[in-house]
Amino acid sequence: MPFPIFNPSDPKAAIKIAYNWHMGPFMPDDFELAPWGSFAYSSTGAPNTFVAEEPNNYVCANFHFLRFAHRTEVEPRPTLGANPDGIEWKARCDDWTSDADGHTGARGIWIRFLDPRKVDYFYYLTHDTMPGGMESYDALNETCRGCHQPYWAYALPKTEQFSYRLLGTVPMLACLTAEHEPAGLVQNDKTLSLDPEPFQIRNAYVLEMTSLIPDYENLRTLVYIDTEAYVWLSAEFFDGSERTAAAFPLWRTHPAASGGYHFELAGELYFPTAQLQPHHVKIGGSFPFVKIDDAPKLYLRSLAPAHGGFSQKINTGDVPAEIFDPGRLRIKP
Repeated sequence: MPFPIFNPSDPKAAIKIAYNWHMGPFMPDDFELAPWGSFAYSSTGAPNTFVAEEPNNYVCANFHFLRFAHRTEVEPRPTLGANPDGIEWKARCDDWTSDADGHTGARGIWIRFLDPRKVDYFYYLTHDTMPGGMESYDALNETCRGCHQPYWAYALPKTEQFSYRLLGTVPMLACLTAEHEPAGLVQNDKTLSLDPEPFQIRNAYVLEMTSLIPDYENLRTLVYIDTEAYVWLSAEFFDGSERTAAAFPLWRTHPAASGGYHFELAGELYFPTAQLQPHHVKIGGSFPFVKIDDAPKLYLRSLAPAHGGFSQKINTGDVPAEIFDPGRLRIKP
């Protein structure tokens, strides 16, 4: 952890908390989610009763993540060579279903650099096999965050793309020892409901993040970071003065081989609160972003599906570095 000891009255306390969150020892070195997604649900009007809005899901069948820097070096671990390009992490999504027609087969690779002066990049292969790429930033608006928010839990925001203010500390309820995986929603015949999970009172830093990226300066986030473990416990997203969404992770802890604990994301609930807009627009007519003009206002999204299969593998050492080569996008791992 970069700043294990600091004074909250330090003028630089906010950025130190942000770096502890970003580079803390509790995040995994590698993981695989199958599926990874942002699953949509809406309320039926009855108490604690929801139905799936499957046409509004964003799903990829397999999501791989490998950290090249700030590693905990927990065994087993892959053999990584030199890192001359200064890569922090890479992520890959395969068999991406991201449109209302249920097309599958799109793939993408994200590359995050350590150097804040380097622009991160996203490479993709669309359903019609058209390869492409674009610059990648963390300052996503609400309509884009509905798709990308889930991986934020592990692939944390690039610290240097934001300014920070420490607004204080607050006690809050948080879930650090979820009993289910996935946690958050359970299937009840034809409907779903929130499942009971153990919560505890934790102390959290309230950190205000404001984007430094041109054209995104109106976006800010209040993120609540545990004062002991430096994992995020909640977040509120704003566009100007309007709150557009809130998110709540459900964590599980498990012993680390080197001692202590690692945090595993058992689930995450994401609540859009602004008026729902069309999810995406076509970019150059090639990338298959969703565009549903009459989409219902969604009550919540969940990282893991509350129905169907789900698998999460953490720190197995079995995520090979070569699958993140953009030249291998046409080859399934």
